[in-house]
Amino acid sequence: MIKQMNAKAVICVDVSKESVYDYYEYGTSLSGFWLLINSLNPFSKTVRVLSMGDLSQKLIWVSCENRRSEVLNSADLFLTPPVSDFGVLDYDKFDEIVQKGYEYAVPRIDAFIQKNPWVVSNN
Repeated sequence: MIKQMNAKAVICVDVSKESVYDYYEYGTSLSGFWLLINSLNPFSKTVRVLSMGDLSQKLIWVSCENRRSEVLNSADLFLTPPVSDFGVLDYDKFDEIVQKGYEYAVPRIDAFIQKNPWVVSNN
């Protein structure tokens, strides 16, 4: 694909958010009756288990991580700007996100160009 687009270098930017989950470690099986009793008991801490949506999201994440490693190996420069504090719908923070990304990327791109001057040459 690089040759088809006549690109000299491939720069990838990963803006995905690292997911941190705090689920109950229930092992290889989970009793629905135990879960029901636990949720009704006011004296026990309610445990959090994966929902079908959470499970689907984890499966998508696994697939994306597999693809991410492939892209990482083929990229000349891989950037991961510190934008994980922002959500998908934070449109009102657009300028702040752009500024953070710019401040992160400029020194790394400059260093990349210094190491690889052929990227900006006209040849």
